[in-house]
Amino acid sequence: MPGALSGRRLRETRHRAGLAQAELARRAGVSRGTVSAIEHGRHVPAVDAALRLAGVLGVTVEQLFGADTAFAPVAVLDDRLSDGALVRAG
Repeated sequence: MPGALSGRRLRETRHRAGLAQAELARRAGVSRGTVSAIEHGRHVPAVDAALRLAGVLGVTVEQLFGADTAFAPVAVLDDRLSDGALVRAG
């Protein structure tokens, strides 16, 4: 499920903030059903809703809905740039 990890992050962040789904929804200007659907990985919020949810929770959109894995530079064919930085593909 594409939004499962983001949904779990939203739920955990909401719990840490001490907010019920209905209160988070009210403050962010979305429905409680939308918050529930995001938390269960059934819905990916629009950019404006994601920004409002993150703002209410005091985190960035990237922290709440960002990629599930961080990208680390990897050597490609053991090549390096003139400054010594690894060459990264992708």
